[in-house]
Amino acid sequence: GGNEIFILDRKTLEIIGSTKPAGILGAGHHITVDSKGNLYIMQTTAGLQKLTFKGMAPAKTE
Repeated sequence: GGNEIFILDRKTLEIIGSTKPAGILGAGHHITVDSKGNLYIMQTTAGLQKLTFKGMAPAKTE
């Protein structure tokens, strides 16, 4: 599905990562972020969902 959130570099808008949150992430009609980097998504069917920013880690190589 298309339930993926892309992480962008603020200066270049280059995609630097992505995440697929656990659970159901439905269609959002209001999206905002606070000063700590937490993402809030108001969904059409599931109410408000808060995604807490935990920081960035280097990509794992195998």
